[in-house]
Amino acid sequence: MSVNDTYLWRWIDISVFTGLRIGPDDKCAYYMERYKGGYKKSRANDLINNYQKPIERKTSNPQEFAHKGPAILNFADDLCRIFDRSRDLSGTAIVPMPTSKSRSDRLYDDRNVQVASLVADRYDDLKMCDVFESDGELAPSKVGGTRSVDVLLQHIVFHGFAEEPNIAILIDDVFTTGAHYVACRRLIEQRYPAVEVIGLFWAKQINADYFLVEM
Repeated sequence: MSVNDTYLWRWIDISVFTGLRIGPDDKCAYYMERYKGGYKKSRANDLINNYQKPIERKTSNPQEFAHKGPAILNFADDLCRIFDRSRDLSGTAIVPMPTSKSRSDRLYDDRNVQVASLVADRYDDLKMCDVFESDGELAPSKVGGTRSVDVLLQHIVFHGFAEEPNIAILIDDVFTTGAHYVACRRLIEQRYPAVEVIGLFWAKQINADYFLVEM
């Protein structure tokens, strides 16, 4: 899969950023950078803010919630910048990473599932596999939820693949430390050690805690 020659998509280099949970063998890429601050801080901040609009806003503030749908479409379009350059997607699965609430929760947000489905619908050989689920007992990372891989492993349910892929591409909106990615990758590797796992994230969080290493 080509990343570096795709407009704005780039691999995450662990020698450049600090505080990451991924290792040298992990393949994770991101499209844009989100900075600490509100939605006006950058285009990425605005897009992620719209993408993460909570489900309850659908009734409490429908005018604000209306921005969520276009953000979902935008994320799908940006992912297709990579998939359009892939000559062969046979044996490839696009896998939405789980959001904080369980599927049975009335406020469950399936935004990543929607994106993965939109992307998979555009390619004959790409399969969408919704195989992860949160048990709903952890707070979202953005409001102080854990970034411990060991703790996350206790609260993410992996349902397994109906058909084992060659490559599993995990998608999520924001990469901060990579803890959620590592937890999901480990769950796949425990049952399917031959599967290559790649992470694609719409934005990488850039803060004081996860900024560039002094050179």
